[in-house]
Amino acid sequence: MITGTIVGAVALLAAPSIASAHAGLLQPPPRTTDSLIGAPCGQGEVTGPRTVFEPGQTIQVQWEQYISHLGIFRLAFSPNDDEGFDDNVLATVDDDPAQQLYELEITLPSCTCDDCTLQLYQTPGSGGYYSCADIELRAPEGMSVPQCPQASVGDPEGGTTGDTSDESGGGDEADVDTDEEMGGGTGLGGSDDDGTSDDEESEDGGETPASRSASGCAFGPRSGSPGWLLTLLLAPSVRRRRRVG
Repeated sequence: MITGTIVGAVALLAAPSIASAHAGLLQPPPRTTDSLIGAPCGQGEVTGPRTVFEPGQTIQVQWEQYISHLGIFRLAFSPNDDEGFDDNVLATVDDDPAQQLYELEITLPSCTCDDCTLQLYQTPGSGGYYSCADIELRAPEGMSVPQCPQASVGDPEGGTTGDTSDESGGGDEADVDTDEEMGGGTGLGGSDDDGTSDDEESEDGGETPASRSASGCAFGPRSGSPGWLLTLLLAPSVRRRRRVG
């Protein structure tokens, strides 16, 4: 059986340096013991060999706190490239101001990976401190174990949205087309509900509102025609000629 590679001397030598931080891993051996500010693993780079465990193995995690904060400790797992910690939280522990040394058993995922990371995240009210251990999950010889699903980096732009104006029918233009098809509207240059103006009726020889009686019937000669006045003036002379003859 493959067991975790625990180096006690490394943890002891690391303690004075970790004291300059707020909290840090002791077991498994951390990637760095300083510069623990900044997600996801502080500012340390992967430089040493990885600690090897079996898939699904239960291990003892140990960390030390030097400056207490009200909040929690979170242990999380990344299958690759220090990604996917939020999707693989293994345990959370309340921050006890009176406690300095913490130990916790956790069970690792039942899959294989050669670029995985165990993360300790101290979460006070604001900000946070990170300590990571570089590990490998290696299956025993002859045992078939699936590979851990790869974590992907989220879209930094937050995704894009398509333009749905064409699908919705063009927005305001659709309303305008509807008004024209209905023949309505009373805006500038528009017409009444029947689509015909009073001026158009007059030009076509129809009745105007001024030539209608209360019953709606037309009476008298059409307004604007001088012929009726000339007829009245000539009527007496026509009668006189008839009497003389």
